[in-house]
Amino acid sequence: MAEYVIDLTGVEVKTIKEAHSIEAIEALWGLPVREEVVRCRDCDNATECEDGTLDCHGPLVQTWDYWNDEPLRNPVPPDGFCAWGKRRAE
Repeated sequence: MAEYVIDLTGVEVKTIKEAHSIEAIEALWGLPVREEVVRCRDCDNATECEDGTLDCHGPLVQTWDYWNDEPLRNPVPPDGFCAWGKRRAE
């Protein structure tokens, strides 16, 4: 399921459960959709570990411990997100 950022500044917030697409959001609220939010569980930069947690290997994350010469863990919550999230191909 896709999530989107919408600017609601100065707008009365309404609950609309029928809005399942960008077009529906724009038509029902009359607001432009700014960007899609990609959660860590859906991101191409996240990999699932053996224990079921997620590790991020995004562009701003250090992924190697050069001092100990081993990979680093970069745990992220499944519902987390960042500005560099890329939806993985399905």
